[in-house]
Amino acid sequence: MALPLDFNQLNSAYQNTLGRNIGTEGANFYMNSGKTMQQIQDDLAYSQEGQQYLGNQQQRYVAPQNQIQGLTYA
Repeated sequence: MALPLDFNQLNSAYQNTLGRNIGTEGANFYMNSGKTMQQIQDDLAYSQEGQQYLGNQQQRYVAPQNQIQGLTYA
């Protein structure tokens, strides 16, 4: 059984792997997924967005409706 996820840990995984803060949709999905942090980090790294970011280190745009209040989006 996976340990409960910490939002800050999840957001850090997004920042490190995708170069951006997590959006509402991603937070809701992963906080309720039952996945371990390792599984989530693998999902992010092998995603199309992850491959693109890790290949060129460019942040992806996060639509306003997916932004979480209090986080900064470049």
